[in-house]
Amino acid sequence: MKHLWATVLILSACGPGGDSQSAAADNVQDTSAVAAEPAPIAARDRVLGLLSLPQVFGTEVCQPFMPIDVALYEEAGSFKPIGRISVDRPWRFHPNGGCDGLAVKVHRADSTAADELPTLEFSYEAPGAIVLQRKEAWFRIRLAGGAAWIHATEQNVFHPLEELLAENLAYVANPDGAGLAAAPGADRSAAADLLTADRPVDVLQSQRVGDELWLRVAIQNRSLCEGEDPTTIAEGWLPAHTSSGEPIVWFYSRGC
Repeated sequence: MKHLWATVLILSACGPGGDSQSAAADNVQDTSAVAAEPAPIAARDRVLGLLSLPQVFGTEVCQPFMPIDVALYEEAGSFKPIGRISVDRPWRFHPNGGCDGLAVKVHRADSTAADELPTLEFSYEAPGAIVLQRKEAWFRIRLAGGAAWIHATEQNVFHPLEELLAENLAYVANPDGAGLAAAPGADRSAAADLLTADRPVDVLQSQRVGDELWLRVAIQNRSLCEGEDPTTIAEGWLPAHTSSGEPIVWFYSRGC
């Protein structure tokens, strides 16, 4: 099974995409660049979800498409790009079927180097940019060094963290050493010994306390993928993020 924070850049094989709520906005494809450093990632930047980028990944793996550069900005609402996300190498199609080799890179205005774009799958072989902040149709995404803003179009689909967790097989990805709470924001003193890495959980509900997202989870004794129905051994609330902003719970984008 795949684990959290695998970077997807050189893609291979074949598979379907996914869907969720659209982030409609005017199409912004201006990639004329002004030299500037991407904004650094703050200590408590939280992963809010994943954003599809069909402009550079296509809508389905192993399907031909016309790449379009995605402009990067230092601030939301800016008209001066600091770089772009581009397809450096398109799919290579094999005579006997299948494909490989799609390479998506980040090009900064002040550098000749091309960086990898950190991505995570929101569905089977469907990579998305890692969203750290949102302002309407503007999304601040994680880069290999820092972060930058992109302006979404109607092509881009935002998949919020709480929806991804509720709709997929979830597990404890980044245990923080604490347990479950009886209510959102309450003391987390229960079942701390059960919140271990890779522990299967079922995300039942989400609720915000101030700007912090909390999840009501059922801790399972086994994975649904083991063939028998799992049993809930504890239930309660936990924050969606560690103190560093990484999700405590993640999901298997490819199922069992």
